[in-house]
Amino acid sequence: MDRTHRFPIAPDDELQLSAAQVEVILAERAARLAVTYVPSTDADIEHVHLIAFSRGEHRYGIELAYLSEIRPVTRCTPVPGVPPFYVGVIHVRGDIIAVLDIAVLFGREPGIAADEQFAIVVSAGDVTAGLLADSVDDVHDLQPGRIHPPLTTFTDRRERYISGLSQDGVSILDVDKLLHDERLWVRQETSEERR
Repeated sequence: MDRTHRFPIAPDDELQLSAAQVEVILAERAARLAVTYVPSTDADIEHVHLIAFSRGEHRYGIELAYLSEIRPVTRCTPVPGVPPFYVGVIHVRGDIIAVLDIAVLFGREPGIAADEQFAIVVSAGDVTAGLLADSVDDVHDLQPGRIHPPLTTFTDRRERYISGLSQDGVSILDVDKLLHDERLWVRQETSEERR
């Protein structure tokens, strides 16, 4: 059934695309989404267990396998000379843990800080970090077939670290990819190396 007759496609004046070019782009997006999303079946036995949290106006989820602990952020020590998405460091039972603000990492403004914030401490391999959260939800159990692929409208930076979306709008973070991305690592340089 051809639905293009029900919804006329107009040209895009801003990008200077004709109606035919816009129609081709929309058809490609629809084909990509139709192929990558597989509806759930009774054969989906395994569930994905997530802890969901909010940062700013967005909700994120991480698999429980990566979760070390959730702790209130009572004191976070800023570190000079690091990218702005690093809030600072916290002390967790003898370890110094970097705290990242994923809102800033994804190109958003940090917004007004909540009265109480939390560090979602996650580990992947030998790397541990805290993710800043305004609030923490309950555990969610999802069937893998009910997780949608990331939206094509996500920015490259955001899409890089999002593995999927739940039906209620939780962006599922790929913690392993996030923590092992060398582009986010801060390396100490001596004054001679900087020259």
